[in-house]
Amino acid sequence: MERQRPDLRDRYTTAHRAWKEARALALPPALAATPLGKRPYDLRHSALSTWLAAGADPAEVAQRAGNSVEVLLTRYAKCLYDRQSLTNHRIEDLLRSYDRRPQEPDIEEPGRPEREAWRGPLSMRNGLVPAPA
Repeated sequence: MERQRPDLRDRYTTAHRAWKEARALALPPALAATPLGKRPYDLRHSALSTWLAAGADPAEVAQRAGNSVEVLLTRYAKCLYDRQSLTNHRIEDLLRSYDRRPQEPDIEEPGRPEREAWRGPLSMRNGLVPAPA
C-alpha cells in the first residue's frame, strides 16, 4: 500500500488550528479576540518592523531574521522612513560633543605644569574647519 502525501490545505488547517489554540492559551481573552498574532508571521513582521523603526542596523536585523539585507529592505523599506533624520541627529550629537570643552579634573596635581588651553576640535586646529572668532 502506497503512503499518500497529505494535502497542503490539510497541513495549513492543522497548523492554523494549533496556532489558534496556542493563542487562546497564551493570551488573555481580550487580546485573543484581537488580530494580535493572528498568524505566526504577524509576530515576526511586527518584531522586524519594530527593530528597524527603533534604529537597529538593517544588516543585523536581516541576519537575525534569516534574510538577506536586500530582501529585508525591499519588504520593510517603509519602516526606514525616518532613518535619515535619526542618522542626522546622531551625527550632529557627535559633532556637538567635539565642541564641548573637556572637563578638567577637580584636583590639581603638584608639580604639574598648567595644561595647555583647550583650542577646539582637532579639525579646527588642523585648519579643516575655521576656528570660531
